[in-house]
Amino acid sequence: MFSSMGYHTLAISMGLTQAEADMLLNDFKKYRDRTGEIYIEQKKYKIDPMGRHIEIKYLNRHKGIIWRIRFSNKGFITNGKAVSCSIKAVINPKILTGEKSYIIAADAGYLEEIERIFNKEADKISPGFRIKI
Repeated sequence: MFSSMGYHTLAISMGLTQAEADMLLNDFKKYRDRTGEIYIEQKKYKIDPMGRHIEIKYLNRHKGIIWRIRFSNKGFITNGKAVSCSIKAVINPKILTGEKSYIIAADAGYLEEIERIFNKEADKISPGFRIKI
């Protein structure tokens, strides 16, 4: 029997201040209006009823990324900044890299390419918005 050990989905997140989250959401709206590639919807989650959750998806689901922005009044202090919000990217490595074979999962060999493609896509939305995997 053939099996594959690897990653089907990766999730990365970053804490944001309220102002940073507002700016990033505005960048997503500008990208939506400019390209028509994404849609933005507000979500409600029972586990976080006080938070405001925004989910951003690509219309054709062809990118392999779903974005989630969480706004909240409660948070914590990190490096002297009040971080009450966050951005999360849920990534399907195979779709993001354009791989058509779904029998074998993505492994660590994909990480450099995932980072490069992800940062290129993130730069289109909000210049300077990058991650390090």
